[in-house]
Parts: sequence; C-alpha cells; structure tokens
Amino acid sequence: MKQLLHIKKGFTLIELLVVLVIMSLITLVFLTRQTKFDSSTLMRAVAYSVALSARQAQVYGISVRSITPGSAQFTAAHGLHFDQASPNSYFIFADQNNNNKYEGTDSIDKSFVLGNSFTVSTFCVVYYSGASQVRHCSNAADSSDGVTIKYLDVLFIRPNPDANIYGYNASYLPIVGDLAYSYAYVRISSRDSSTRGIHIWNTGQISVDLLSDPI
Repeated sequence: MKQLLHIKKGFTLIELLVVLVIMSLITLVFLTRQTKFDSSTLMRAVAYSVALSARQAQVYGISVRSITPGSAQFTAAHGLHFDQASPNSYFIFADQNNNNKYEGTDSIDKSFVLGNSFTVSTFCVVYYSGASQVRHCSNAADSSDGVTIKYLDVLFIRPNPDANIYGYNASYLPIVGDLAYSYAYVRISSRDSSTRGIHIWNTGQISVDLLSDPI
C-alpha cells in the first residue's frame, strides 16, 4: 500500500512582500487623511478663537469695565490690535488716550498667541466707493489698489455694540483719514496652506468663513 505524501504550502517571499506593501500603503493613506483632518479641526478652532476674542473685546467695550483692574476709570473703549510685524499674536487693549489706536501707554487686557503652526497671514480694512470694493491690507497682493496697512485696530465704544475699524500705515497714521470702513477681515493660515477668514462688520457682527476665505 502506497503511502500518500501531503505537501504543506506556505507564503512565498514575494507574496509576503506584496502583502506588506499593500498594508504600508493603506497605513500611509490613513495617516495622511488623519493629519489633514486634525489640521482642519485645529484651523477651525483657531479661527473661532480669534472670533471669540473679538466678541470678548466687544463685551469689554460696551460693559462697565475699568481701564486697569481696581481703577475707577470706565470711559475707555476696548478693542483688538493686530500688528503686521507680529503675525503669531494679537491682543485686546483699553484705549486710555481715546485716540482710536493702540499706544504703548494703553493697558493690555489680554494677549493671544496662535502658536507656531498658525499665523495671521493678512488683515484688511474694506470700504465701498460706489459699487466698487476698496481693500487696504497688510499684504499688498490682497490690496485692491496696492495701498497697504501695518496696523489694524477694531474698537468698541460704550454703549454701542458697533465696531469702529481703523487701518494705519507704518507711521501709525490713518490711510484715508476718518473713513468709515464696512468691515475688517483677518485671515488665519497654517503650515499646510489651509486658511480661514474672520469678518468683523461695523455693525458689530462677527463671522467665520468655514469653506473659504473671501475678503
């Protein structure tokens, strides 16, 4: 009686390498998508944080808040200050001199730091001349007429919730005099080039653009 031989087969080296390559590609795709998702989530959080700080400045401006803690002075407007030279930070300040801009003698209510992965890539002041939109931005490429600003101050003066918007040049002089701007725009950018925009309207409305960042 002949003995039957059973030959056991396993994976060849080539088959094993193919499986490893497929698993590596799947893992790479998953990690890439996860990284993009995390970045998008962080971007939304940062944009909303900037919008909430604008709302906080509005609350300070229209409520009874002293210029400095413990003082009996409640007349100052409160607002946001952005500086082109400091793209990673901004702050809320009390306008002690009532001159509609931040100066070194003004007190700072609260400072904010965006972190190394995010920057204020541009900020703008916008008004309308007839049907045409005129933009003055910290980035010349975003300005409609090539005129740039270095500082942006958005102030809230009690008892009105309206935003008073001012754009200043490097000498801290107003670009176009005492012009009433329709809104201020702040663009937040990340290392992966994703962006979000925050609008602060002169009516006091504050909004965040989630899908794009139109100025």
